[in-house]
Amino acid sequence: MSAIRLASRYAKSLFDLSLELGQVEEVFADMKQVAAVIGASRELKVMLKNPIINTEKKHKVVDAIFGKDSNKITKTFLTLMVKKGREAYLEDIAKSFIQLYNKYKHITPVKITTAIQFDKAYTDALVAKLKSKTGIANAQIKVAVDETLIGGFVLQYEDKLYDASVSHKLELLEKGFSQNQFVKAF
Repeated sequence: MSAIRLASRYAKSLFDLSLELGQVEEVFADMKQVAAVIGASRELKVMLKNPIINTEKKHKVVDAIFGKDSNKITKTFLTLMVKKGREAYLEDIAKSFIQLYNKYKHITPVKITTAIQFDKAYTDALVAKLKSKTGIANAQIKVAVDETLIGGFVLQYEDKLYDASVSHKLELLEKGFSQNQFVKAF
């Protein structure tokens, strides 16, 4: 079974259980923490994927990191994942859970990458324009700065990408000049 399918199935089971028990918000907060901590620590990822390290040691590490402040559902789930040998997929499961939560709450993550830091008024105007054009009701905005864009911005949401950057326009212009059909080649 592929990692994506496995992660989505476990995440769906966890989501359904937390929804049934009325603890979606708590488990969501825990899954955000799991995704962030594992994503930020290369050593933790390597340890979780290492088949040589025994299950008991992995369980102790996972419990030490996530066990103190976590919800009872999350603790039980993490214990089960380690016991079943699925600890290598915890980050993917957490990300899948976050996607399910966003879908359930009708939240659309939107990433805006700019060449320079936009002021809040311009970002708000851009988000308002996005909402009016696409019908997105609840956008979760993440702003990043990438100086290689030269100017403009790149907007990403769902599976869509709108590239209004100067570097993209220059690439298109260069491509157009290299394929110039008006100059006769001999």
